[in-house]
Amino acid sequence: MTFAHLQKVLDGLITVTEEEIRAAVRELAYKAHLVTEPSGATALAAYLKGATPPGRTVVIVSGGNVEKALFLDILAD
Repeated sequence: MTFAHLQKVLDGLITVTEEEIRAAVRELAYKAHLVTEPSGATALAAYLKGATPPGRTVVIVSGGNVEKALFLDILAD
């Protein structure tokens, strides 16, 4: 049901790779001093990829529920 609804209301989708998400988590950690879970950094990953439409862009960052070991692994990349 969700997919059928989204087909009616969305103009398109942007996909990002796991590595692009990890890079966004790193950027938020190092440049903005924010701890985010990977799913909360997907919008920034799309922006950094250059996949967003031209013009002003708002990126919502959410969630800090990330396992310490995973977060440290992401930062070590």
